[in-house]
Amino acid sequence: MGNVIGGSVHSEIKAFVIDYCDDEWHDYRKGKDRWQYMDLWDKHGSWDIYRRMIYFRYICDEKGQRCFEFFRPDRVIYTNLETDERIDDMFQNAGL
Repeated sequence: MGNVIGGSVHSEIKAFVIDYCDDEWHDYRKGKDRWQYMDLWDKHGSWDIYRRMIYFRYICDEKGQRCFEFFRPDRVIYTNLETDERIDDMFQNAGL
């Protein structure tokens, strides 16, 4: 079964992604809204396996106004999509 779950941005996760070089971030734009995202693996707290984590940071709003780092609404998504061939095959067979 495929899943996509929103998660909390804990301080240790935020500290971890800050150390990454800018060229490891990818851009996503919708209108003038701009986000950057990074695809990572996380084994958080008591988890016994690593899970795919996508970290998003908000760069600017629909007016092109940039956000200060301490104010921007960073987001984390955990998913098993593109990590399990059976799930990926099911989506491809369904035309998704």
